[in-house]
Amino acid sequence: MSVKDKSLAHALKILDALNCQYKVIASDGNEYGQLQIAPLRKRKFRNKYKWGERSAYVRPHLKSLAIGDVAVIPPAHFDLTDLQSTVTSVAHQLWGPSSYSSSITGGSVELLRIA
Repeated sequence: MSVKDKSLAHALKILDALNCQYKVIASDGNEYGQLQIAPLRKRKFRNKYKWGERSAYVRPHLKSLAIGDVAVIPPAHFDLTDLQSTVTSVAHQLWGPSSYSSSITGGSVELLRIA
């Protein structure tokens, strides 16, 4: 019996003595314990847009915005709430927190640069 096998047997004895429920799967595939393991769920999240697509659309509207200026960004093919999220994210990256204010107005996203 190897050191690893002895250590595993010792750990299992301790878990049994403590009346623990457990499931141990050893590196060789052997399973110990009575606990049932739930199957892993696959993530079903799908992005609506390609990675970076919204940001690439928004940046040209904001990059030359001076303090006190307002940018009006039409939605193109984006949802307005998704677009506003991207606009505020890009503004935060460019100028930092509390440096802008945004709203959805008249079918577009407006952003006022404050600082």
